[in-house]
Amino acid sequence: MKTKGITTIMAILLLAIITVIAIPVVTITWAVPSSYHFALLTDNGHVPRFSPDGRWIVYTKLEGSVWQVVVQRIDDPYPPDTLIMVDDGAGLTGGAFKPVWSKDGETIYFIDREQTLLMARDIRIRGDVVDVGSRYVVYDPPETSEVPRGTIIGFDVPADGRLIVFCSLLTTTPGVNQAGEPTVYPDLFLVPRSPDGTFRHEDRIQLTTSPIGDYEPRISPNGREIVYHSSGYKAEGGSIVFVWPHINKLRIDAHGNPIDNPVKIADEAGLPFWSPNGWYVGITKMYIQDSVYVSSDIWIIDANTGELLWKVTTDAEMADKTKVRVWNPNGEWSPTDWNSIVFRKIRTTYDTATGTWVFDPFTGLYYAEAQH
Repeated sequence: MKTKGITTIMAILLLAIITVIAIPVVTITWAVPSSYHFALLTDNGHVPRFSPDGRWIVYTKLEGSVWQVVVQRIDDPYPPDTLIMVDDGAGLTGGAFKPVWSKDGETIYFIDREQTLLMARDIRIRGDVVDVGSRYVVYDPPETSEVPRGTIIGFDVPADGRLIVFCSLLTTTPGVNQAGEPTVYPDLFLVPRSPDGTFRHEDRIQLTTSPIGDYEPRISPNGREIVYHSSGYKAEGGSIVFVWPHINKLRIDAHGNPIDNPVKIADEAGLPFWSPNGWYVGITKMYIQDSVYVSSDIWIIDANTGELLWKVTTDAEMADKTKVRVWNPNGEWSPTDWNSIVFRKIRTTYDTATGTWVFDPFTGLYYAEAQH
C-alpha cells in the first residue's frame, strides 16, 4: 500500500510538471506609435498626475495669484467650470502646488507654493462622486536661516507609502550660476516611515550631493528605483537624467552615506517619468541655443540603456528657435493605458516690435493618444 501511494503521488507530480510545460508562453508586445493625437484638456494647468485607475488627473491651476489643486476626468472630461476642488490653497503661502496621487488612489499629496511643507488630503471616488477629506501635514522639515524656503521642491511616494523621496535645499551644496556667481542647488533625500507611521526629519538619508542640483524624483512602478534629473548650465554638464537603483534595499556605509551610485541614462534632458511597467522612461529632451535651453520635446527612452525609442512630441525640434520657443514638460504616462500620456505645453513667440517673448494663450495641459 505504501509503495502504491508513493507511486500515485509521483504520477500526480509528473502530470503537473507536464501540464505546466505544456502551457503556451504568451508574449505581450506593444507597437511603437506612428504618431499621437493631441487634445487640449485645459489652458490653465501645471504638473499633471494620473489616478491609479487612469480615469482622472490631478494638477495645479492658478486662480488669481493662488495655486489650487484640482481633479478632472480623462475618459469623459468635465467642462473647466466643473473641476473638482481638492485644495483651494487657502492659508498657504502662494497656495497648493505639485500634487501626487497615491498608488492606492486614496490620498493626494501636495506642497505649498513656497515649497516648505508636505501635506495631503484623503480622497474617495465612487463612480462620478468625489469626496475629499481635510488637509493634514505629512512631513514638516525644519527651515534654517540659510534656507528660508525650498525645503521640498519635488517629491514622490511609492505604492506602499513606506517612504518619501524629495529634493531639497536643506543642505547648501555649493555651485555656480550662469553669471558665474556662487549659489546653492538642491539634493535628493529619502525619509522612511517610522514605526509609529510618521516621517521624522532626523531619519532622513541624503542620497546625492550635486554641484548642479537634483530635481523631480519619480519612483518606479515596482518601488525599487528612482529616476530624476540633475540640472545645471551647459558649462556645468547640462541637464542629465539618472536612475538610482535598489532603494527598496538601500545600502548605507558606516558614515550614513549610500553605497550604490546612480546610473546616467540621458544627457540634455529632464523631468523624467516612468512607463506603466518600468521598462521605459519619458524625458523632456532639451534643445540648446547659445548655451541656454530654449525649448524641449517629450521622448521615450529605454530605462536601462537610454536608447531613444520614439518621440511623443516634435514641436520644439521643428520650431524656428529665433521666433518660437516650445516646452513640453511634466509628462505622465497613464498607469492603465499604454496609449495615453498627459503633459504640459508652454509656447512663446518673439514680438519683434517690443523685443519680448509673449506666451501663447492656448498653451496648457494636453492629452496625447497614440496612433498605430
